[in-house]
Amino acid sequence: MSKASDIAQMIEDCEARDSKLSEWEQQFIDSISRQLAKNGSLSQKQRERLEIIWEKVT
Repeated sequence: MSKASDIAQMIEDCEARDSKLSEWEQQFIDSISRQLAKNGSLSQKQRERLEIIWEKVT
């Protein structure tokens, strides 16, 4: 799970279910969404956290 398109889809899924996210998780998703758009990549730790959040909301 490292392709930018997969990560972007996971972010979209989380944003679509933001009512299930804590305030911190919402801010994290917003932040990595901006970072992905700007840099095209996330750190390994960010990807791992995204996966945890995505599993929680999907």
